[in-house]
Amino acid sequence: MESVIVQAHPDPDSFCAACATAVARSPGLGPTISTIDLYADDFCPVLLLDELRRRYPWEPLTQGYIRQLTSAGLIVFVYPEWWGSPPAILKGMLDRVLRPEIAYRFEEGRNGKTHPVGLWQDKILLPVITTDSEADQAQIRAGLLWRSAADFCGARLADVIVFGPVYSSSNRQRRQFLDRLPQLVSGYCQPPKTNATE
Repeated sequence: MESVIVQAHPDPDSFCAACATAVARSPGLGPTISTIDLYADDFCPVLLLDELRRRYPWEPLTQGYIRQLTSAGLIVFVYPEWWGSPPAILKGMLDRVLRPEIAYRFEEGRNGKTHPVGLWQDKILLPVITTDSEADQAQIRAGLLWRSAADFCGARLADVIVFGPVYSSSNRQRRQFLDRLPQLVSGYCQPPKTNATE
């Protein structure tokens, strides 16, 4: 199973960046791991009108992201919680990449109503979040976003892993979290079961 780590923190020396490095050491990720560093790539998160209408980006960087995520079985999003949500650069990536005919499509049901059908049924989503608020509160807030995204795209949300509050944590607490994070991620690396028949 191919794995992609999406990192969204501007400081490469941050604790959040250290979490992304720890995730990459997870023994369960398999031999094929790629990383998307949104800030290092200078990714533009703005979904413009012409791109919205044509439903597909022409920009090579965003097209590359789509190829990486489409081929992945596990996608780990590592980011800080800012004002109760992901950084705008990550939210913008979701806006520009989780598009119709890429992550979902609309189909008409028997009742004549149109409904979304997820195309990512072979994928696992796993957010790893750092926060300066209480971890349980951040987990509730993030869970709303990621459950919605997973349901719409047909993916499986493995869990919402949160460490916080960072600002009041000790070096020992941070190190303990980084040490156990690779094994924690490995526990979610089993590909989801599909209904496909041989």
